[in-house]
Amino acid sequence: MLRTQDKNLMQFDFATSNQIIFGRGKVKEIGGFTTRERSRAFVVYGSSLDRISQLSALLNDNKVSITRFSIPDELTIEDIRTGVNHCRQEDCDLVIALGGGSVIDTGMAIAVLATNEGDITE
Repeated sequence: MLRTQDKNLMQFDFATSNQIIFGRGKVKEIGGFTTRERSRAFVVYGSSLDRISQLSALLNDNKVSITRFSIPDELTIEDIRTGVNHCRQEDCDLVIALGGGSVIDTGMAIAVLATNEGDITE
């Protein structure tokens, strides 16, 4: 049983995305999520740039700069670390993952870790 007086008790703050949009055709709704507060998107995708062409056009139309990050295979811890560093360096304020399981998992991990201290292994 854990007690709050225990000096070895891990303490942390955890901030995560405030909204996840999922489903076929949802990319068409991206304009509603881009605002002056969200002007730099970190886009995680699979191996094909063609797959994000519609998304890129919509973001450009809404004056949102794009940093692209490809996950062509199964994700690794190093992929997530690289993505987090890239997202932070580019000062992205919106993470969009467009693709299958590895892409979605990577996007969620990057969204959480880009705004929190620590490493994926923690």
